[in-house]
Amino acid sequence: MAITTTTPSGADATYKAEIAAISGITISDSGTTQTQLQTALDSGVAKVVVNSDITTTSTLTVPSGVVLVINRNSIIECTADEHVIEIKPGAFVTGGGTVYNSNASSASACLFLDGSTDTFSRPLMPTGATDLYLRNGGIGQGQGIKLYAESGTGIKRVEWTHFTDINISYVEDCIYIECNEDSGDDNAYVNGNFFSNIGMDFLHYGVRTVLGGTGAPAITGNHYVNLQIQTTTPTTVSAIVEAGTSNIYGPVRVYDFGGTTAIDITGTANVIEVTGVTHDEISKGDTNQIYSTILPRNMPYISQSSVQAIDPTEWPGALVYNNSRQCLALATTNGWRYFAGGLNEVSKTSSGNVLLGDGTTVINNVGASGSITLTILSPQIGQEMIFRRDASHAMIINPTAGTQFLGKADGAYKSLDSDDAYLHVRCYIASTWTVLFESGTIADE
Repeated sequence: MAITTTTPSGADATYKAEIAAISGITISDSGTTQTQLQTALDSGVAKVVVNSDITTTSTLTVPSGVVLVINRNSIIECTADEHVIEIKPGAFVTGGGTVYNSNASSASACLFLDGSTDTFSRPLMPTGATDLYLRNGGIGQGQGIKLYAESGTGIKRVEWTHFTDINISYVEDCIYIECNEDSGDDNAYVNGNFFSNIGMDFLHYGVRTVLGGTGAPAITGNHYVNLQIQTTTPTTVSAIVEAGTSNIYGPVRVYDFGGTTAIDITGTANVIEVTGVTHDEISKGDTNQIYSTILPRNMPYISQSSVQAIDPTEWPGALVYNNSRQCLALATTNGWRYFAGGLNEVSKTSSGNVLLGDGTTVINNVGASGSITLTILSPQIGQEMIFRRDASHAMIINPTAGTQFLGKADGAYKSLDSDDAYLHVRCYIASTWTVLFESGTIADE
């Protein structure tokens, strides 16, 4: 037998039984079966310690009041398309070991909490897991942690669970929360759960929450602290997909999500403090708040190349930096506030677009081998641009389509035709550049 127990006897049998329950059962036999492990968990002891690898073919259940300790260098592996461990209210899993599903589909999780059959409503005993490594068979396979609630008769909820110091990899979702409620049913909630110090790698989604049904399911008030999210497949993933309300993330560090919607917030009133993403990788809605802590940025970061395409009133407090991390502008509810002066001149040697960062200093054509045309993108009120010709080649300043110099035709350019020709413009009216000063030979189209 892999597990051996002794029944206390004599006058102090009750006392000895209580001590045995507290000290628990330790399993060190590599031949231990799933049935024997489940028997130990169901025996009424407070703790079951696993010091060996155990293979299962169906879900292992940790009952209420029991702590399952999977020690380091020990693995519980499920070889079937099933949840590896189901955690009941008041149960806990810890120890530094590995929970592994080698045959998971998109619906199987390493750790599963089912609020449809159990009531996770502010349990007096801690519920959740800490100090574990969770993994499935490959990227796109199952979940690391899954919280689930579906409405029916009676309120269904998963609340106040705790997951800390966990690494999750080779999954579809590291943390997956689903809440479904149909009209006429009692409510379904996934509320007030706490996740901290979670490392995530080789994934499609870091955190993904899903609301379903015809009623009003609620995913709200969940806290995510110190998440590290990284992927090797950036074209098909999102670090966070949040459909709920009033959930708090921060700080979250994201890696390798370039060019995708890394943060996709479809819910309302969520707050996310994130680093590693730029404006064009965020879809947030009007009522959600995004903050960044990339030094020296202490407000949302908007990339220089995308700033012309957004409305600053949607991102009040956002700071814009160039590639040298020099602060260029501040978004306010009244438009952009530009910071001029103190920056080096920018040399343009070939034709192209003029970015916001270029417009906060002097733009010249030093190094150009021929005539260049610079297209200045749609002006924002308060924006200024300064151009000076240094090289002996024509320097054409061309407003983008739909914009113009004040008093000139739509898109009509100005050509700096002499060395040291100088043009200083500012936007006072939407889509219009006002010439503050010009000198040298400048020809109008």
